[in-house]
Amino acid sequence: MALANPRRRGAPSDFSRDDFFRISRLARCSWWKLLALIGLQSLAAAMLAALLPLLRRLVEWEGGSLGYDAGWLFACSAGLLLAVEIVFFLSSNLELGESLRIRETLREAVYLHVLRLPLRRLESVPVGEWVSRCDHDVRAVQQGILTLPRLLLAAPITLLVYLSSILWLSRGYAAVIVVSLLAAGLPALLLRRRLMRISADKLDQMSSLTGRLAESFFHARTVKAFCLEERQAGVLRAWVKDHLRLARSGLLMALAARHVAAIVLLLCFLAVAFTGVDWVRRGELSVGALVSILVGILLIGQELRKAALAVASVQDFRAAGSRYLKLMDEPPEAIEKPDAAPMPGPVHELAFSNVSFAYGADGGGLEQIDLAVRRGEVVSMVGLSGVGKSTLLDLILGFIQPDQGQVLVNGRSLDTLALGDWRRRIGVVFQSPELFRGTIRENLLIRAPDVCEEELLSGLATLGLGEVTARRGGLEARMAESGTDWSGGEAQRIALLRALLARPDVLLLDEPTSALDAQSEEQVFRLIGSAAPERITLIVTHRMSLAMRSDRVVVLNQNRVEAVGRPQDLLVSSPIFKYMCMVQQISADEETTAAALPNSPGR
Repeated sequence: MALANPRRRGAPSDFSRDDFFRISRLARCSWWKLLALIGLQSLAAAMLAALLPLLRRLVEWEGGSLGYDAGWLFACSAGLLLAVEIVFFLSSNLELGESLRIRETLREAVYLHVLRLPLRRLESVPVGEWVSRCDHDVRAVQQGILTLPRLLLAAPITLLVYLSSILWLSRGYAAVIVVSLLAAGLPALLLRRRLMRISADKLDQMSSLTGRLAESFFHARTVKAFCLEERQAGVLRAWVKDHLRLARSGLLMALAARHVAAIVLLLCFLAVAFTGVDWVRRGELSVGALVSILVGILLIGQELRKAALAVASVQDFRAAGSRYLKLMDEPPEAIEKPDAAPMPGPVHELAFSNVSFAYGADGGGLEQIDLAVRRGEVVSMVGLSGVGKSTLLDLILGFIQPDQGQVLVNGRSLDTLALGDWRRRIGVVFQSPELFRGTIRENLLIRAPDVCEEELLSGLATLGLGEVTARRGGLEARMAESGTDWSGGEAQRIALLRALLARPDVLLLDEPTSALDAQSEEQVFRLIGSAAPERITLIVTHRMSLAMRSDRVVVLNQNRVEAVGRPQDLLVSSPIFKYMCMVQQISADEETTAAALPNSPGR
């Protein structure tokens, strides 16, 4: 299966001067360094141009007949060449340092902005594509920020210096070279928009490939279990074929423009050489002047080759810059609203008032939810798959906004509160525990870095992770990416302990025991129950043994709340709850019903 080709959007939007200055501000460009870079490059050009008169005198020197010492001429020439190399070294060093700083500044800016986008926007794009935006696009922009001033300022100054030296030697040939320069630059001017379109398509393709590669690595177990290695390699081969076609098209146009310029200058060189010989014979031009003019043409050709490469780089920059600014223009999630109120003390009540939410035209979501959960309660939400249980958690976290109604915190609408402040009051364990690459300690203390060692070790022991952690080398042992070197149950317990160590006012658990056995589930509830009176605890679960331990159970059906009550009462009043318990062979008189949470209200 081939990767889809990027959709042709026609000509990309023009990248204006204002866009360049805006992206330069985002990169925090040091203008004095850019000007110094242009100055150094222009100085090197002036030094090379100064060699032309010296070269003329060296060619015309005849053993002192001109009154000049040959050693002095050679010393001046060698000194100039050495100075040119020193200037080039300083220029390259300055450019390298500024280039790296600009790249990391741009990458940090876009990385932070992407993380601040709404969750639904983040999840709508493959992870690999976001990585490509933060890497390939940034590299193209960083290169263009330094290349564009060089192309627009340093290159013209350099060419002007070379032309001035040639003009000093011969006005007629200077005019011929000017005409040749105009002809040499015409193809690049005509092809620039086409090159920009190709650059934009290449960036789209690169994003798509990075996304597919990341997907293969994320799902390496499935790839290997289903023997999909060749299939995934076939996807890569198909992409390479399409990408090579597109890249070849762009390279051919860039090469065509470059070689047309080279041919024009070569013809100019030959014309000057042949006519110059005749002028020398007639005494209208000296041999030294002719040689200096020809060397000047070679220097101009070298500068034009650099400019041709810069033109292709600038088109990549314009395409990547447009994508970069478009992404930076996307509104971030309103974490800290200017008029938002801070959280007023502990959370005593969390409520849904006539809340409805739909994911789109296909339906799904929640309808007219009315529910209140008070501090000290442990409430489980149950129901068949797809009825909106996890959607309730997303609404509480502010990942999505209700289409109707309000989520209330202590009687105040969540919309009026500072979202960042609110989220810092929440501890959450998602259905798929998300662990970070780093040490066990770093993962556990990511939200609560000041937790003491005793509390940390006590929590690990309560969850049955003390011996496991010790076997792995202690708290400083490193975890693999996403915690893949831990079992599903161990990862769930690590994520739970991480949430509890933050001492949240609201604890949200999405299938927290789906990978646990009965004994581990008991350990989990012992830890949850130890501080249950101090917080609101909401649990989404399909494990009815878990629901039977709760103070109350919310039964969801067809995206609505069908029943709310004590689990023993719902066994009688709610057909769905009774059915789910019957399927899992859970009854009111089983031991799990009596395994009440310590200190849990309503027991």
